[in-house]
Order: sequence, then C-alpha cells, then structure tokens
Amino acid sequence: MLFKHEFYRLPFQFDADRLKEEVDAFPEDEWTDRGEKAYKGNTAIQLISTRGEINEEFVGPMLTTPALDRCPYIKQVIAGFGQVIGRSRLMRIAPGDIIPAHRDASYHWYKRGRLHIPIITTDKVRFLCGDVEINMKAGEPWMLNTWEMHSVINDSDSHRVHLVLDFSPNYNFITMMEKCFNPGQGIEDVTPKKFVEYNESATPIVLTEKYPLPIVLSPGEVDGMMEDICRQLADFEPNDRIELAKFVMLSERFKANWRAHYYQHGPDKSGWEHYQMMRGRTRQAFAALNCSLTLASGAPATKVMQNTVLSKCISEEQEGSEYAK
Repeated sequence: MLFKHEFYRLPFQFDADRLKEEVDAFPEDEWTDRGEKAYKGNTAIQLISTRGEINEEFVGPMLTTPALDRCPYIKQVIAGFGQVIGRSRLMRIAPGDIIPAHRDASYHWYKRGRLHIPIITTDKVRFLCGDVEINMKAGEPWMLNTWEMHSVINDSDSHRVHLVLDFSPNYNFITMMEKCFNPGQGIEDVTPKKFVEYNESATPIVLTEKYPLPIVLSPGEVDGMMEDICRQLADFEPNDRIELAKFVMLSERFKANWRAHYYQHGPDKSGWEHYQMMRGRTRQAFAALNCSLTLASGAPATKVMQNTVLSKCISEEQEGSEYAK
C-alpha cells in the first residue's frame, strides 16, 4: 500500500519476552522456505494462510492455522488491532543473510499494508525502505510502505524473527497511523507507547479475509486502480507527457470495454473467454508502448499495471473453490 512515509511506529509496546517464548516453542522442522520464491536463509511459519494450510497462495479464504492456536499471546496481539487480517507469518532471516531490495506493487498490495513486530532481533538488523534506514526494537509494531524499494540485512550472529501481518487498514487505523512517529522526518520519537501485556483469560477472535480476490474484478475496482496509477504517473514530473497520454488512452479503452462486457456477463463463466481476450490484447498494447514511465518510487508503469490490474482482473483458477460459490 502506498503511504506518505516509509515507516510508521505504532503507539504500542508488546511483551517481547512472552512473544519469544511462543516462537522458541516451534521445532526447527516447522520452519519452511517459500519454494521457488525463497531467499537464501529466509524461512517462515504460517499463522494465517489460504484455507489455513501451509502455502504461499494469495487466492481463497484466509484462515488461521494450527500454529497460531499454539501461540495465545501472538493471537491476542493480532486480534487486538481489530483489523481484517490476510496472509500472515512468523518470518525468519538466518545470521548474515538478507532480504534483497524489492518493492511490492501488485494487486495484493494495492490496498494492503504490512505490519512488522520484531520478536527476536539485535541492533545489527537493518531495515531499509526508500531513503530511510532503521533498527526496529523487539516488541515495537511498525507499518511499512511496501510500494517503496525495501530490504533487510541481518548483520548479526543470530536469527531475526518478526511477526508480519498483511491487511487492508480501516479508516480508524489509517487515522491513527497519520499521528504516529515516522523516522524519515528527522525528528525525535516522543510518541507514548501503550504496553500490551498477556491476558490469560482473554478469548481473542482473529478476523480474517474471506474474499481477498474476486473471480472477475468489477468495473469500479478496475477504474479505481487504473485511474490511481495514471494519477501517480502524471504527478511524477520527469515522466514524458506524450508517453503518458498514450498510456492513459490504453487505460481508458480497457476500462470502457471491461465495463461494457461486465454489464453483460458479470463474473459468469460465459464471459471468461472474452475477458481473457481483452486482457491479452491490452497486455500486448502496453508492452508495445515500450515506455519509460515510472511511479515516483521508481516502479515501471507497465509492470505495475500488469501486476496490479491485468494479472488479477480475471482469476478463473478459483472456479469450483469454496470462495467461488
């Protein structure tokens, strides 16, 4: 999700020792990598995932896993934010390893933010986002601007473990964020922290995403994302105005055609073949522009349009799933 600043420290402090106790209870063989997407030395334990299973999927109902049920305080922490939570994990980086610089500019991240709570860390773990570098302390919750280039360096001799939550923040949460400390402003952090202790009698309820991705995106959602991308491109002064006009024209054409076809077929299977055809032609048209347009973060315009809109405007692989009913 695109935020105004790179990092925001939320006004809470969690019991780092209690969090560590729950993490330490997991045996080594439960830490899994990400398959083909894995970075060297990066492993995870799934806490909320598609169908509550061990996977790296983004599609389908998100459910809590048995691993989360074994972590009463972590479950309490997650539920305490009062947000509808998506894919979430304990994420571990081995000593001396890194998460390379990358940005998350895709449909999943378009309106979702990422929250980090360090559990096992040292002052030699560096988190970089945009032009800002910080060291997150154990038990501190931080929101991250995932649309900026970001990376992590574990320059210590121990594993780094964070609780990492993905969710689309509601209005109250965003309002709270706007009042929070962000280190990129060069000012002292004086925001009070509320200590959140473990409540043994609590029965936390974790709200999870049941509908993270429609089979066919509605015209309103397609319009909103395409218009937002074009607006960001227009606001970035170095972008060529002629290239921008061509890019906007292709976006307007796709929006109009998608809307007309959706009004006839909606998400019904009868329209899928034509949706696919429209998407294929539009992908080719954007690629043929061979443009140099970028967002202010440096993300290439055509790649953002592909990953955010075109790759997910129809997700027919969900046919027959519980989510598709």
